[in-house]
Amino acid sequence: TLVRPSACHPLRYPLRRPLSTASSSSTAPSSTSVVAGSRADSTFGQHVAALAWPERWRLAGGFALLAGSSVISLVFPKAVGEAMDVCLSGDGYWTPARAAGALCALFTVQSVMIGLRSLTLTAAGESISASLRRRTFRSLLNQELAFFDVTRSGELLSRLSADTQALQKVATTHSVAAARGAIMVVGCVGMMCKISPALCAVGL
Repeated sequence: TLVRPSACHPLRYPLRRPLSTASSSSTAPSSTSVVAGSRADSTFGQHVAALAWPERWRLAGGFALLAGSSVISLVFPKAVGEAMDVCLSGDGYWTPARAAGALCALFTVQSVMIGLRSLTLTAAGESISASLRRRTFRSLLNQELAFFDVTRSGELLSRLSADTQALQKVATTHSVAAARGAIMVVGCVGMMCKISPALCAVGL
């Protein structure tokens, strides 16, 4: 026999929200969504900091090498100009061969610092990614069976692969690019002020 739906048999899925309400909520976000977004950002920052804290010494060493190589990049053009002026002035000690050797040594030091920085930050990023994978996999093992009935396996695999790689880039690649950009901007502005404060003020 067929059973007719009645009041004692509620709908399994809720009714769809009216179009007017959906459009108004999409066009004008409420203060609750803004607060939730800020809390999510702070939680994400706390998670990243917790994952990066065990690798703090590697990250500190990598950023120190980054600062050193960036300073050499800023000083290198000035050093080349000074070497040419000393060689043309007729100083007995600084010959063109010695000046070229000093510049090559400076360039070699910069190359070694860049290589060590890449090695250190890559190792730190891989360690952070592996720690995140372990935590995510441990959390998946502690879930109930009902969780896997409502969650797609592709989404779980994406959490273990793509999201960990994205977090690794945030903790290493993007942070290094931001730090290098900040150092270069501050260094360039400082050198411009040292050469000619008036022209630096006009340029800024």
